[in-house]
Amino acid sequence: MFGPQHLDDPFLGIKPNWPQPAQEEPKQEWLVGLDLGQAVDFTAMVILSRTQKKEGRETVHEYDCPSIHRWPLGTTYPAIVEDLKVKLAKLPDKPTLIVDGTGCGRPVVDMIERASLPIAHLVPTLITSGALAGWSEGYRTVPKRDLVGAVMAIMHREQLHIAKELPETQTLVKELRAFTAKITTAGSEKYENDWRVAPHDDIILALALALEYDRSLKEFTADMVYLG
Repeated sequence: MFGPQHLDDPFLGIKPNWPQPAQEEPKQEWLVGLDLGQAVDFTAMVILSRTQKKEGRETVHEYDCPSIHRWPLGTTYPAIVEDLKVKLAKLPDKPTLIVDGTGCGRPVVDMIERASLPIAHLVPTLITSGALAGWSEGYRTVPKRDLVGAVMAIMHREQLHIAKELPETQTLVKELRAFTAKITTAGSEKYENDWRVAPHDDIILALALALEYDRSLKEFTADMVYLG
């Protein structure tokens, strides 16, 4: 009796041509975390390319970091905004820009909003000591512990890829190590009330802003920082 099992018989030279399920293309989105420094603080930007793909029934997120930038101390906000416009225009798609407006205040965030940057969304953010994230007068409010949690989660997975050759990669690694050591010795609850303890932790905060925002919107799966 001739049946479907014979279609792949090598002696017949016939291979089955059953319909195959369509392979979904990985969905890529761009996220930019921007920590605005004050007079004695650096302003830092971290750009992330987030790829979302299906692995069976699970949605998996992978993050690539193609750019880290830290402006020199004393750079004016208008100069930063103009440079930001140039850098973001080089991305293949318009990103979501998550800006920390906690220290600099509304005037700088308003300046960014008026600058007509090539972005899909602007998310002004205020870092709080509260327990729940929310919205207040056009700003997203984020507890410090949520930022801490986002960074710690990504450091325990292997889906954040940072190119070794980026000039600021080693600076970020130092900030991550100091951050982890502080968590380990002091405990997360104590540390969350003392977020800005390092002399400069602007790059890790820019990274945390992007990761926490994405984590708040979508199922979050990531792993330990992988440099390469």
